[in-house]
Amino acid sequence: MNHLSVIVPLYNENEAVVNKLIENLKIYLTKITNNWKIILVDDGSTNNCWDVILKASDADINISGIKLSKNFGQHCAIKAGIDNTKSEFTIVIDGDMQDDPKYIEELYSNAKQGHDVVYCERSQRKDFLQIFFSKIFYFLFNFLSKNKLNQKIANFCIFNQKILNQLKNEKLTHMSFFASIKGLGAKEKLIKTIRNNRLPGSTPTYSFSNRVKLAKNTIVSFSDRLIYFSIASGIVFFIISIIATIYLITKKLYLDPSAPVIGWTSLSTIILFSFGLTNFSIGIIGLYINSIHNIVKQQNPYFVEKKTNLD
Repeated sequence: MNHLSVIVPLYNENEAVVNKLIENLKIYLTKITNNWKIILVDDGSTNNCWDVILKASDADINISGIKLSKNFGQHCAIKAGIDNTKSEFTIVIDGDMQDDPKYIEELYSNAKQGHDVVYCERSQRKDFLQIFFSKIFYFLFNFLSKNKLNQKIANFCIFNQKILNQLKNEKLTHMSFFASIKGLGAKEKLIKTIRNNRLPGSTPTYSFSNRVKLAKNTIVSFSDRLIYFSIASGIVFFIISIIATIYLITKKLYLDPSAPVIGWTSLSTIILFSFGLTNFSIGIIGLYINSIHNIVKQQNPYFVEKKTNLD
């Protein structure tokens, strides 16, 4: 078992970026312990990223590699690294060097003080669109979930062996790394960090569609309030329909029997709205059923094609 392991998800990073990352990680890991390991996870890259990993692992036995069969997404790549880690302390860091390895010593120091997990609270992003969509996601998730997420926290963190073993037991097919840890109720701490600019030759991990997919999977996997929202909406409209029916019957029979029957436009609108709400509710339930179905059939969130320097 290693004392300290670092999991790095990679997607289409070029050789210069990977080598720079490894060089910086080694500097700070060797200050802590000689019993360390770097696990580089190639998340279905279309360039020569895997060849770069093989070259690095051939040069240093402490560097391991995992190649996934296709692009499963960053969080699934992290899960693959977690499942292949045997370590007292585990660090997760992105591969684009935006997270500075110099904070590893501070993370480790706080973890040694007895915290289960120590997060890096990053400085604010400068990309307006990322900030905007990120705020929407975190607002929705925090509104719908009991576990509140901090918008300024990403993947860069350290956790102990207890958390590692719990994450290995996660059966969710739509893996969300950060939300999975928050769901454990671990003893946690934050440290302040400043993010670097993305290095040339590194690839943005998420497109807009990937962000939407991750948001949907995270909310469905870690919150059941959408179902209760659907139930509550149904009850409210049922009560409104009963009241409206009683009022219309009473008006026709007792208040104004000679009044002509009016309101077909509003009635059609209500019917169409009700059908839309019904289909929306069925869709929500379908998402949960699909998630349950994937768990029951024990579908892995990733498939490993190759490994190097791993037992």
